[in-house]
Amino acid sequence: MCAAATEVDTEIEFTGGVLALSSVSAALVVEILLASAANAINQADRNIMPIAVIPMAVELDWSLVQRSLVLSSFAYGYILTQLPGGWIATRLPPLRLLLVAVSGWSLTTLLTPSAASLGLGPLFACRVLMGVAEGFCLPAIFQLFATRAFTPPNPSPGPGPSPHSSPTP
Repeated sequence: MCAAATEVDTEIEFTGGVLALSSVSAALVVEILLASAANAINQADRNIMPIAVIPMAVELDWSLVQRSLVLSSFAYGYILTQLPGGWIATRLPPLRLLLVAVSGWSLTTLLTPSAASLGLGPLFACRVLMGVAEGFCLPAIFQLFATRAFTPPNPSPGPGPSPHSSPTP
């Protein structure tokens, strides 16, 4: 983000008092809103297929086993990316990783009807790829929050020894 980001002073009231959040950058607020929107779309995307599979099964004459394969195929890709997704989220800029993940699962969402019309194999592959893409979403969001929202500013070194320095003999 740009170094000249606008600063916004914010106060959040709690029943027992006031917690002041000073100097919250506008860029950080935008990043949090984008991450929240991505997570909302992610959750909606996961929950629509169990509903959509019912009319798709009727139209494409799927058995109960075939419906189950279509629904579970997402989980195969999602499970595969949990550990690598967390590791990669610590190595790449989290907002960029989130953008790639959102783009990937959006593309697979758009391709799902075409894949279904081609057969179960292409649909299965499409759903696995959707799971892979969505598997990077939460690690990227958590890394974004950990590095941007909850990292205190660097304290300026004051006079005297550092609390982390070892005593001199």
